[in-house]
Amino acid sequence: MMPELDGVETFSYMQSMQENRCKDTPVIVLTANAIIGAKEQYMQIGFTDYLSKPIDSHRLENLIVEQLALHNIHVEPIELSGNNSEVYGEKNHEALQELPQVEGFDWEYGLLHFLNAQMLWESVEDFYNGCESAVAELDLLYQDISGPKGIDAYRIKVHALKSNLALIGAMQASALAGILEYAARDGKEERLRHLHGVLMEEVEACRQNLSVHMQPLEKKPNMTDRAWILGMLSMLCADAENLDYDGIDQIMQMLEGYAYEETLQVRIDQLAASVRNLDLDTSIAICEQMKDILEKGKAAT
Repeated sequence: MMPELDGVETFSYMQSMQENRCKDTPVIVLTANAIIGAKEQYMQIGFTDYLSKPIDSHRLENLIVEQLALHNIHVEPIELSGNNSEVYGEKNHEALQELPQVEGFDWEYGLLHFLNAQMLWESVEDFYNGCESAVAELDLLYQDISGPKGIDAYRIKVHALKSNLALIGAMQASALAGILEYAARDGKEERLRHLHGVLMEEVEACRQNLSVHMQPLEKKPNMTDRAWILGMLSMLCADAENLDYDGIDQIMQMLEGYAYEETLQVRIDQLAASVRNLDLDTSIAICEQMKDILEKGKAAT
């Protein structure tokens, strides 16, 4: 599901634009909707051609080659076997032997999206390294589902998480994220509140299951200097109020260079997520919360 408009709505809007110079550009629909009759429905809407997910890159390239040929641009097509076994069969059997068994991950499905096991594993490593940050970002949006940005911002983020999980074969977690995406789309806030925590636990379980197969990241030094942290937060707030994005990024990089005690670390992760989203109001609010925590801790000592 795309943000704001789905693919069909976007295509219809493109066709209705009076000044659209690309109105006659061929558009191929890539969709998870593989039910009988789906292709005919999309073609009736006006799409040039149809390809169901998971996307076979060779077939996609050949569809593009066909469209180029219709415009007198000739490119050699890619040869495909009748049953496409080279892409989805024997090749994947060998690649599966290169990957460790990890609970919660279907490597056979993951390999549908990559040329080899190495490329899949590199994406798994990217997911693992960014997992905590992505979870903190989604959790921050969850806390504001009744706020001004509301449930739609959550829907967009959980859709991205769903797609990333499916890409690497984490199908159970992806399916759960999909349930939450459609709950957000339909405005079912109570269902979101019931299942959000379950999704967070499932994604964390995926991360933990991967951890034994990952190289440990370089350990960050601990930061316990309250005055330094307070100074950084005050400068970040000032930069946010002045819309100084370069200054915000520099301070955030400095803050993320250290490890903190648990209460502060959670808020540092949330602060980093709000900065990435360019949500300056939330960034300032988190800074103020952290400053209160630090001031109270300082007074207690």
